[in-house]
Amino acid sequence: MFCVCTRAGAWMIARLLTGLVAAALAVAPVGTLAQAPKTQRQIAFTKIEDQQARGEVVGREGLFDCRTESGPPINYGSDVPLLRPAELAQTFARQMTRAGHEVAGSNSSLFKTDTSEAELELGASIFVAFAACEMRDVARSAYGMTVSWEVYDRKLRQVVLRTQTEGLVLQEGKEQTDPQLIAFDRAASRLISSQAFTALLTAPAEAAPGESREVYTQPIIKLVNNLSSREVVPISDAVGSVVAIINDDSHGSGFLVSAEGYVITNYHVVDDSKVVTVRWSDGIETKGEVVRSDKRRDVALIKTGSRDRQPLGLRTGAIPTGEEVYAIGTPIDRGFQNTVTRGIVSANRVMDGFRYLQSDVTVNGGNSGGPLIDKNGRVVAICVLGIRDEGLPTGINLFIPIRDALDFLSLEAAIPVPAS
Repeated sequence: MFCVCTRAGAWMIARLLTGLVAAALAVAPVGTLAQAPKTQRQIAFTKIEDQQARGEVVGREGLFDCRTESGPPINYGSDVPLLRPAELAQTFARQMTRAGHEVAGSNSSLFKTDTSEAELELGASIFVAFAACEMRDVARSAYGMTVSWEVYDRKLRQVVLRTQTEGLVLQEGKEQTDPQLIAFDRAASRLISSQAFTALLTAPAEAAPGESREVYTQPIIKLVNNLSSREVVPISDAVGSVVAIINDDSHGSGFLVSAEGYVITNYHVVDDSKVVTVRWSDGIETKGEVVRSDKRRDVALIKTGSRDRQPLGLRTGAIPTGEEVYAIGTPIDRGFQNTVTRGIVSANRVMDGFRYLQSDVTVNGGNSGGPLIDKNGRVVAICVLGIRDEGLPTGINLFIPIRDALDFLSLEAAIPVPAS
């Protein structure tokens, strides 16, 4: 049973309401669906990953009413319960049954039953946001869940779908409900009813020898990264893998993620351009082709020469509040390329249906698309927005988690980097 025992401000509730409600209605598949005869394929729910660390702050208690958010913190794992993977898996199986589908092994335990016959494997990475307040002696709360889904095709040996759905539960007064299971049920329902997921559960006629049965025309790009998963890269060396992106009269930042010359940046840095100029830390400029982009998530992928620079490692796990981070980029003017600033992770946010990392690290115009890295030189997020008040910096800056950039650009790290 879930008990609302803490309170947070109206600002967070408003973000949950306006963001999750709007974005939860859409599922964004990776690629273009191909037509195929409908033959049911087996899928196994094999992994649920928690994107938040125990003790992480997910809100603050309101002191008097919903306009106050300066009280004690709300902590994940104590004030807000941790995820319960087995119950979430059972919830997913029930949703599949309602939709006329079957989950391999769901007749007993999804985590202990042999699912070797399943052609597809499903994983879920979950981020939770919670807000609560009290107004006129009535307790109100909002429990939001963003689920990043990934479907792996065993025969193709690759991920064939990455997408996100959301679930939101609003409670008032003394309602006795379990928002975790309800929010996940709603997120799962949106996945299962989507065209992209439904198409994956239907297979084309058996392919002839040598023919592909791939469902999507946009393939996953594997990022060739020669870093050892345990290697530490000094901040001074990481600067060499960060570039300035010049697009006509404007500029932003980007960073090398593959030995084959792939660079990640923001969509708003490249806009609709097909070719941009990539300026390296030593001042050398190369041409870069914009090969993929996602305007909605504000990410883009550029292909250029790597110049034998070392790609940055990628850290896709949860980043705890208070951890030290560094921003690298080209703020304000191109003459300030290679600028490094230091700060901490201030919070994890869900805004307009998307996840963001908040940090007080100093950024300015031109930092957009540049990396936010941890003390070991691994990218945790991408600079996207610095909030100002009457033109002055506030110390509130937002970054796109690197996991989201990989998902929306259909990228996969060839060498995984541990979460911490």
